[in-house]
Amino acid sequence: QMIRDFFLNKKVLLEAYSQNPEFIESVEVLLRDYKENGISSNSYKQNEKNLNEKLNFAKKDFLGISLISNSLSKGDVVFSSNIGADLGTNLLNGPYKDSELAKGFDQVKTLMYSNITDFSYYPPLKRFVSFVMVPVYKNGLLLATLAGIVENSQLTPILNDYTGLKKTGETIVWTKLKGKIVSAAPTRFDPNAMNNLSVQIGTSIASSGQKAAMGIKGRGIYKDYRNVPVISVWRYLPWPDWGSRAACRRWPGRRQGAWRRIGRARHRPHRAR
Repeated sequence: QMIRDFFLNKKVLLEAYSQNPEFIESVEVLLRDYKENGISSNSYKQNEKNLNEKLNFAKKDFLGISLISNSLSKGDVVFSSNIGADLGTNLLNGPYKDSELAKGFDQVKTLMYSNITDFSYYPPLKRFVSFVMVPVYKNGLLLATLAGIVENSQLTPILNDYTGLKKTGETIVWTKLKGKIVSAAPTRFDPNAMNNLSVQIGTSIASSGQKAAMGIKGRGIYKDYRNVPVISVWRYLPWPDWGSRAACRRWPGRRQGAWRRIGRARHRPHRAR
């Protein structure tokens, strides 16, 4: 449950902010000022500073936090704690309308509850991120959507836990991208996996990782991305749309026991190749 809990804790943190009366009031003031005066005005800058200060406790848990309007200037990114390139753009018809941030925003305004997006490349940040999306209400009206930005490197302490995998075991998380599965984080034996490790879907390479990314769980002996036979356990992680595989090259004793031990070590749930 480690990765699931990681995201749930961040969602709960943002939901606590979204229900705080003082924070809601600050959001309402910022939305009105953005609409009337724009992001270049002194009044907006002061209100932006006030909101940043209120988010100080939460910002250490995220790469950044954004606010998208659901009322005035609907769809506009009206606040960005890291002053991203998307500030002032519109997620309904602007340059990032096809991004996971836009999809998450659409889900919030349609379904009216929190959600967590898939990890994907976000051009304004030039990296793979996921968004924790939380609605902000006042008197039953949906004012805005809070978006906490999570970078895959924040999961490194979880993914680098090799308990039960001994010296030859490693974990890889795969994400789907344009007909391929690509490594979503560094691995034990390839610190640069995010930049250079990808596999065409449909090939025989890393087939268990492909299955995991497609929503299939299982176990067996398969050749990994290095063409090395490994004992492995794999599964799909709906948050954040990853295929997870843990594998060990050699294991003393019975194969059945090895599968059980790898499964217990890795799938809490979270890992991959």
